[in-house]
Amino acid sequence: MAMFLPTYTRVRDHHQVSEKSRMEDYVEGEELQKLALANKLEKERLDAIRRDEKLQLMDDNRRQIQERVALKKLQENQEDVRGAFLCLFSLSMSL
Repeated sequence: MAMFLPTYTRVRDHHQVSEKSRMEDYVEGEELQKLALANKLEKERLDAIRRDEKLQLMDDNRRQIQERVALKKLQENQEDVRGAFLCLFSLSMSL
């Protein structure tokens, strides 16, 4: 013979299980919100690092361009001086 619990006991047990499930869902939801916030903060941190690296790369490129332009001007000045020197040397030899 099977023993059946009275209706109020079954309802109470069901209510307790439902309450426990709600609490577990609530805790799980809080944990998910914490993880979402942690992911957001980590993404912002990584974005800041990428932004800094990009700015550093742009600054390095700008410096390299400035150095190349300065070197090119120096070479042009040296060629002008060399040309002027050869011209003066030619004139002095012809005198």
